[in-house]
Amino acid sequence: MKEISILCADSLSNYFKIDGLDIWTKERDINNFSGTNKVICHPPCQQWSRLNSFAKNNPEEKKLALLCWELVQLNGGIFEHPAGSSLFSFVNADKSKIFSVNQSWWGFPAAKKTYLYCNNVQLTNYSLNFNAIEKKVHQLNHRMRSRQTLEFCNFLVKSVQVSNKSRLIGFANELQNISII
Repeated sequence: MKEISILCADSLSNYFKIDGLDIWTKERDINNFSGTNKVICHPPCQQWSRLNSFAKNNPEEKKLALLCWELVQLNGGIFEHPAGSSLFSFVNADKSKIFSVNQSWWGFPAAKKTYLYCNNVQLTNYSLNFNAIEKKVHQLNHRMRSRQTLEFCNFLVKSVQVSNKSRLIGFANELQNISII
C-alpha cells in the first residue's frame, strides 16, 4: 500500500516524477477515494479565491475542495490553497495549523503566496530562495499557474513521510513502555 495519496493532481503534475505515490487526477474521481493514508490535496481554487467573482460558477469544484478538506481532517495530511482563499474561514480552520509560504521559494517562476493547512503533519525544514521574481502569476498561462514545481512537491511529500515515520517511532516507544503483568 502506498503511504501518501495526492488528490486533485494535474494530469501533467510533477508528482508523477516521485515514486511510491497514489495519485488522483480528474480522470480518477476522488469521490471514489476510500483510502486511510495521509493525503496532499490541491483542489481547484477558483471558487474560493479572492477573484472568485470572475470565475464561472462551478458547484462541483466547490464541493471537491470541501471533500479534500474532509479527507485531510479524517486522514491527516496537507491541504494547499492560495493565500486569500475563503475556504479556510468557511470551514473555520484552526489558524495554528495554517502556514503561509511562497512557491517561488521552491523555484516557481513568479511570486505565488500559498497557504498550507497541516493536520497531523509537521513541515520539514526548507531553504528559502530570495531570488528576485520578475513575473506575476497572472502573466503565466493557466496551466503554468496551477502547477507546482518538483521541488515543492518533494517538500510536501517529505513533510508527510517524516511525520509518518515520527508517528511510528512514537508508537514503538509507547509499546516498549507497556509492561505486561
